[in-house]
Amino acid sequence: MFPALVAVGVSGNGPIAVMLHEHEMGRNHVKAMSTAFAGYMTGSISSSKDVLQNAHGYISLLRDHIEKENNVLFVMADSLLSEQRQDELFEGFEKIEEDRIGVGKHEEFHGLLKKLSGIYLE
Repeated sequence: MFPALVAVGVSGNGPIAVMLHEHEMGRNHVKAMSTAFAGYMTGSISSSKDVLQNAHGYISLLRDHIEKENNVLFVMADSLLSEQRQDELFEGFEKIEEDRIGVGKHEEFHGLLKKLSGIYLE
């Protein structure tokens, strides 16, 4: 979507740069959680603190990021990109999901989220 927005005049240094930076921050949290969890699994009890700290950081980042997507980026895209271009992007996202994640995985992840929410949030 970012290249499509740049193509219609949105600066790559504004909201797009913020979103890309947050994507990198998210990857850093996930990498840090993975590293800390590996340490915990090899007996480093203190690594659990790093897992927890990065999990909380990631949760906070995702909440803010999704809010920006919903209230800034998608609103901007909806107003600047034609319906045809939005349809093309949607089809592209679907293809990426099928090729990289696998057919039906999206629904499977939603089912897992529902199951885990029922266990841990109720």
